[in-house]
Parts: sequence; C-alpha cells; structure tokens
Amino acid sequence: MNLRGTNHQIVKQRNRLLILKLIYERGSITRQEIARITTLTPATVTNITGELLEEGFIRELPAYEEKTGVGRKAIPLVINSSSAYVIAIDVGPKIIRIALSGLVGHLSNVESYNYEPREPEKLISILCEKVSSLIEGRRILGIGMGVPVS
Repeated sequence: MNLRGTNHQIVKQRNRLLILKLIYERGSITRQEIARITTLTPATVTNITGELLEEGFIRELPAYEEKTGVGRKAIPLVINSSSAYVIAIDVGPKIIRIALSGLVGHLSNVESYNYEPREPEKLISILCEKVSSLIEGRRILGIGMGVPVS
C-alpha cells in the first residue's frame, strides 16, 4: 500500500507542465480554454500562466476576437520558442553533429565536425569548445547526447 502524500509544490509543478504541454500541442490557446480542458480553476491557470509569462517561457498574442460582452478579451498564449534552448549532440563513428533547439523543436546552429576516433582528447576538445560557444548568452535547459555503443 502506497502511503505517500503529494505536496503542494509537486501538484503545482505537474499543473505547470500540463499547461505548457497543452500550449505547445495546441500552438495557441486561451486561458479560458486551458481551464476548460484541464479542469483547473481559472485562478490557478491565471497564476501559472502569469509565472510562465514572467519567466519568458510563453507569450501573449493579440486578442483574436472583438469583446462585446462582459469579462476579459480572450488572449491566446503561445510558447516563446526563443526563451530557452536545448543543445543536441550526435557522436557518430567519425563525425560529431551539434545543434541548438528552441522550445518548439526547430534546430539552428547545426554544425558537423570530423574527428579521429583514436584521439578522444580531440573529440572532448571539440565538444567543450562548441558547447561553450552555444551556451554563451543563452538560457540552456539541457544537453542531450547520443553516443554509439560498440
């Protein structure tokens, strides 16, 4: 029997990830739609999206409809693809590929480098130099590396 409880921070983190995933999958979505789909309260959605806006992970688009009744305009939210990045590294038998990916998965700064497998120091040197140049001035969330097993 599992007797572990869930604390407030874990619930908040899960709700935050749920909202980010929904915005990513839909491309753009309003706070009202997020609340309806997730069954989170409008206040919770407003609080979490406010934090995500402040941190730069999402941004607002201009309202897409004229408001005629009471209440706020429906403002679409989208992922701010250039707010943070992931570095992707693919180490092949003789070539290493390094790229930068924004939050919506578009690759940029894609470069390939040859290396001699019998000289691992050179591989490490290339990796350190290129990753350092990609990190500079950017918010990096992580680095993923694929390495062949032989």
